[in-house]
Amino acid sequence: MFALDDIRHEYQGKCVLDLPQWQVAPGETWLVLGPSGSGKTTLLHILAGILKPAEGSVSVAGQDYARLGAGELDRFRGRHIGIVLQRLHLVEARYQAGIANQLEVLDAQREAFAAEQGETQVRRAWLTVATQLYKALAGENNGSVGN
Repeated sequence: MFALDDIRHEYQGKCVLDLPQWQVAPGETWLVLGPSGSGKTTLLHILAGILKPAEGSVSVAGQDYARLGAGELDRFRGRHIGIVLQRLHLVEARYQAGIANQLEVLDAQREAFAAEQGETQVRRAWLTVATQLYKALAGENNGSVGN
């Protein structure tokens, strides 16, 4: 399902992830544990293609990320990878429904919207919701997301 080889990543000159090799076959289940700052989120962002490692190679479902341009990686991620935000639990329950509703609407309309408006418009719509989510998490806009 995925393979990581010689992955290394740093933030501000400090190594936060150094993984010589890790391969996971379809159907295998793994648990990633570690203290705060040990690189868990960095690892997941690298696997999702959100973050490019400073060194090493990433292959998911047989696709080598290094062979994909930015747009191709976005499309691959959109079709094959799901991500649950780490800090959604910090959003008050009354705002979570609005966030979930906006994401469900976008997801349900994605194919039709892409066919009509193009992939760029779909990305803009997702970016708008992501921006609203960020503002809600940061306490701006009174935590509201959506209309």
